[in-house]
Amino acid sequence: MTRWRASVIFLVTLAACGGGGSKPAPRALTAAIVPADAESVVTVDASALAQLSPVTSALSKVPLGELEAALEHGRACGYELAALRRLVVAEGDSFRGDRRLLGIEGPGFGRESSLRCLAQRVEQPLELETLDGRRVGHLGEDTATTIIALDEDRVLIAGELWAQPVAGLLEGQGRSALDTAFTREVEGLIPREGALVWYAGDLPAGFGIMTMFTQGLFDDVERVAVAMRPADEADRLLLEVGLLYGDEESAERLLSAYKDGYKRLARLRKDRRQMAELARMIGLSVAALASSRGRREGRWVVLSSKLKEGDVYRGLKKATSSPFARLGLPH
Repeated sequence: MTRWRASVIFLVTLAACGGGGSKPAPRALTAAIVPADAESVVTVDASALAQLSPVTSALSKVPLGELEAALEHGRACGYELAALRRLVVAEGDSFRGDRRLLGIEGPGFGRESSLRCLAQRVEQPLELETLDGRRVGHLGEDTATTIIALDEDRVLIAGELWAQPVAGLLEGQGRSALDTAFTREVEGLIPREGALVWYAGDLPAGFGIMTMFTQGLFDDVERVAVAMRPADEADRLLLEVGLLYGDEESAERLLSAYKDGYKRLARLRKDRRQMAELARMIGLSVAALASSRGRREGRWVVLSSKLKEGDVYRGLKKATSSPFARLGLPH
């Protein structure tokens, strides 16, 4: 097993499972621990997600694919998926070096014995030492991946070029991703507070495929924001997607196309067969399509929809089909 893939399995296992030093981090495990040069940030409130029936029901049915191997590593070392509380994932410009961060919170996730067990299972040495009251070390012989055990329940895994900036943020020094103009703009449109899942950053991999079917409506999208939060109905989740365009004209063009499409959708509702076919093509339920809304604010277009269990299931199925492929790693 290569050192690169072993390091990836280590990170994916911790993120998938949810099993140390003693000094608590000055800031909570949020995007505040992510350096300001991050190009994408994801925060997940796993404990709140686990309380929602659309998520728990869908998760119990979705095939885990390659993620199952990571879960097996975790279970062998005392980690359990159900124990995961919070997750923070961030990435910077990979062309300028390894700028990645994974932050995980859950009972025993930062326990040294569990970390050493996991390192042994992926066949990589793990050297830990005490620095400023925390257990800090490196995974692998090349020491490129830094492990920071904040306490028994919280652990950070940082890429080579982010280890020092992250350590500074833990001490209240430096600028975080929350201090950037882009993130503050996103917060005003799609608030992080109350979101179960929140994403802000560059276009996700595969987004360009949409342009093949949308007559260039997404060609000028520069950055994206996504949030998922509880909807008014107990069996629904509210999905919000913000698209930042290069100019207001392009944003207005998308919103106009959306409004035209929504009018056609209203006429189609009388034809159940056509509605079902349209929903299948888009990958959302008929109810989710009918609940969609759109608005424009400057160069931003914000679309929202209320998801049901089937919509969550399809999303989870895609997300768990191949974690290595999604990360752009060998698999």
